Amino acid sequence: MADWSELNRLAEAATPGPWKIHDPIEHAPGANFGVDSAKSEVVVWWGSGYNGIPVTADAEFIAAANPAVVLALIAENERLDHLAEAVNGAMHEAGILVDADPVELADAIHKLQVRAAAESQAARYWRKRFDEDTTEAIDQLKAENERLRRIISDSATACGAAMSTECTVEFMGYLPVEIAGVLKQLRASLAAEQRRAAVLEQNCAEMAEALERVRADAERYRGVRRVANSQGYTDEQFDAQTDAQTDARIAHFEVAMGKGGDA
Repeated sequence: MADWSELNRLAEAATPGPWKIHDPIEHAPGANFGVDSAKSEVVVWWGSGYNGIPVTADAEFIAAANPAVVLALIAENERLDHLAEAVNGAMHEAGILVDADPVELADAIHKLQVRAAAESQAARYWRKRFDEDTTEAIDQLKAENERLRRIISDSATACGAAMSTECTVEFMGYLPVEIAGVLKQLRASLAAEQRRAAVLEQNCAEMAEALERVRADAERYRGVRRVANSQGYTDEQFDAQTDAQTDARIAHFEVAMGKGGDA
């Protein structure tokens, strides 16, 4: 491999290309050519006699062989050198000598081509498998995502915070706060209902006690009526009594019951 480092150094140190021919025909007809850079910097002075470049082809070549072109050629040469090294390495790995017989070399190249084709086919196969597996995994993730979105949407709706399955993840991020607000309202409503239920329960207890008193009064009233009937009073006569008379009979009945008698 050739060493182009010195030429590379010189090209990098020279006036940067591209270069162009300086034709002095406008102000000095018949004078020799010069060479300038793209920024009109003088590379080779034009002139007459021994000055300048008298041959057009030489001037064109000098302008064409500017540092930019030289650096590109060096880079391309180095690339080809690396490629040659890679080819030689592959041939050495395949047991082929660089100076092998052309027939053997052709056979070795054919083997390398077959091997490359097989490896390419294997690569396509695994790429296809990878694409299929990736597609399947993506489809599964999409389905799982859809199920999760449906669960989140249903949960939000059940809590009174309606949310579409099509909403963005950023919007779903507000869901915990929304649900917390709904739950707070529900807890407040539940506490109010519990207080109301406690009041109703107390009212029911008081009504039950009042009902028991009414039942006791009714039982005493029926007892007094039976006593009155046994004494010859009809129901109509008993009901026609004044409240004072009825109260007196009930009091008499209770006294008699307290003594264990039957008035």
